[in-house]
Amino acid sequence: MTRRLSAKQWSDHISQHAASKQPLAAYCRQHGLAIATFRHWRNKLKAEPAPAKPPATLPTLVPVKTVPSVTTPAVEPALMSVLLPNGARIEMRVTEASFPWVLKQVGTLA
Repeated sequence: MTRRLSAKQWSDHISQHAASKQPLAAYCRQHGLAIATFRHWRNKLKAEPAPAKPPATLPTLVPVKTVPSVTTPAVEPALMSVLLPNGARIEMRVTEASFPWVLKQVGTLA
């Protein structure tokens, strides 16, 4: 009758073999393990991702005070591209002042 080892037991054997510096055949013979089964479990456990460890400390929220900017940086005109359902493309330069109006007009095209 063959004995069945759990994944934990195989993991322990794999660690013990690595620490022993013995050839695999000698380690398996000493512990009554089949070499092919040992290799199977070593590959299987190597392929499985390690369980996620919880962080050592929990993240902490830090209060932040926002301060309004004294000056608003100048915004350069941007190129706006609109692709219509019929495949036509409209491109235009949009400034910060004209953007709300352009956006409203684009919304009527849909």
